[in-house]
Amino acid sequence: MSTTKVRLTAAELANPRTLIPGELFDRLTARVAAEENLPGPRAERVMEQALAFLAACALNPGAGLSPSRQVDPGWHAFLTYTLEYAVFCERVAGRFIHHVPTDTPGAAITDPAAAIGSTVEAATDGLMPGAALRLHTEDGGRVFLKALPADSPAVRLYERERWAGEVLPDTVPAPRLLWSSDAGGWISLLFEYVEGRAADLSPGSPDVPAILTTVAQLGHLLAPSPAAVGPLMADNVDGLLVKSRHLLAKPPGVLPYRDLYAATLGGFDVADLAGDMLLHYDLHPGNLQITAEGVRVIDWGFAAAGAAWIDAFMLGPRLIEAGHSPFQVEDLLAQVPSWEDAPPSAVDGLLAAWTLFRVYKAMHGPDDGREFRARAAAAGRVWLAHRTGNA
Repeated sequence: MSTTKVRLTAAELANPRTLIPGELFDRLTARVAAEENLPGPRAERVMEQALAFLAACALNPGAGLSPSRQVDPGWHAFLTYTLEYAVFCERVAGRFIHHVPTDTPGAAITDPAAAIGSTVEAATDGLMPGAALRLHTEDGGRVFLKALPADSPAVRLYERERWAGEVLPDTVPAPRLLWSSDAGGWISLLFEYVEGRAADLSPGSPDVPAILTTVAQLGHLLAPSPAAVGPLMADNVDGLLVKSRHLLAKPPGVLPYRDLYAATLGGFDVADLAGDMLLHYDLHPGNLQITAEGVRVIDWGFAAAGAAWIDAFMLGPRLIEAGHSPFQVEDLLAQVPSWEDAPPSAVDGLLAAWTLFRVYKAMHGPDDGREFRARAAAAGRVWLAHRTGNA
């Protein structure tokens, strides 16, 4: 298998038409529209998905991917521009991506990755860095491919998610990890595709009791942890505490509610978070997908061993953000058996660190994420003030 370093950025993969110059994209789209008798918007879609497919080929050399009948015309159109196509292949893959017909009767597929088929669709939802692609298989199914340059600072999240995918029992309501690769200078993960929607945590939503049941179920299925060794909760919380200390060190007046956070963190001991349950740690509406089969928990990039009550805790600020009062949140979390074992000082300390991390991101993070970080931080502060008697 080739080990050529792939020359792609996550932004290009999220918007495949940016993989080529705009003028060339317009020419190719016009050709597809004329040759296939398609309306302009449909021809653009075909061309976008053809480029996404070629990006997937670049990310997965030797995987045997092939285009669907709907997307193949876009590839054929690009091939007629031989010079531009050759330059494109060299830039994104470091090699020529050949068009090899799969019309040999009875041809066998020996690589399981070769069965992931055909149409590739860019998925732009989510907060994590990297490329996200929905792949439509020859048999009409779908799988989900995510990939990130191996030299990205966020690669540990992908490595953690791969580890979790390898150790999670089949009984856990999460998408199965089907395949992974470190080829081409990228880490790539292939999962079952989850057909669902983000959870609705607002008061009165039927999703809320279903999610509380799922969190309780995780407690039964993942305690003790199915992994003998692995990341610990302290590994996750250390990052929160670094940002918390940075904010608390600011001059007076810079950090609102500084005294509340400082007093709460003063009595916080990370050792109180230790435990033997494999936790998701990042439960929020986007990672809680509502499907026809029930709740599916996705994106295990922060999975770690810790105290069983922590996953229930993660729902608290999200429930407040969705419109619940702190009193209602405490009543709802009490429905998860592990919550009664949560030490108040540990809950408060973790909540202060969780909130301050989002305050930091709202102040210094990427512009497009500051607003939702600020909303989460406000919800965390409301819950913390309630719990500490400072409401």
